[in-house]
Amino acid sequence: MTRPAGYSLLETLVAAALFAALAALAWGGLDSILRGRQVLAAKDGQLQALVRSVGRFERDLRQALPRPARRADGSREPALRGAPNMLVATVWRPNGGTDGATLERVAWSCADGRLGRQRWSVVDAAPGTPVSQAAGLAHAGCGFRYRDATGVMHAQWPPAGASETALPRTVELWLRLQDGAEYRRLLELPVALAEPAP
Repeated sequence: MTRPAGYSLLETLVAAALFAALAALAWGGLDSILRGRQVLAAKDGQLQALVRSVGRFERDLRQALPRPARRADGSREPALRGAPNMLVATVWRPNGGTDGATLERVAWSCADGRLGRQRWSVVDAAPGTPVSQAAGLAHAGCGFRYRDATGVMHAQWPPAGASETALPRTVELWLRLQDGAEYRRLLELPVALAEPAP
């Protein structure tokens, strides 16, 4: 007697069980890949924001000049005034005009969980001088330190006894990102313009 063609119920159930097990494994692997991709995309976005913010900070400080400023109230301000959570500096900025450059005042601050930047298009402010602001990089901690020509680190700039045109030899920016990673950047200012502090 010949057996009828086709699969038995038992063979069909075994095949269905194997297919379900393979599908579950494939789904778990695919889910893991997608989660990893989301984590990498978030890290990549954070890295790009870090590179943009630190790059802009470096461009500003590499163009720092020993030119004091005048506040809107008429008082004078050092060429670079720094504290642990902020710094303000006079910078040279190419503008593409007939003279090829202009002087500006920029400020960097670590406030409200962001490394922010402000810019004034003039060095000597008048009442109502407009200021542009950039939100900057989100962080869990941020700060600045200043090294003079003798190698001494300072929390404030200019140190006692230094002239208002004195620039630090280096400025250190440190950041603790929201994922806990720490980043430090030690930036050397133009040596020819940096004036040693006493």
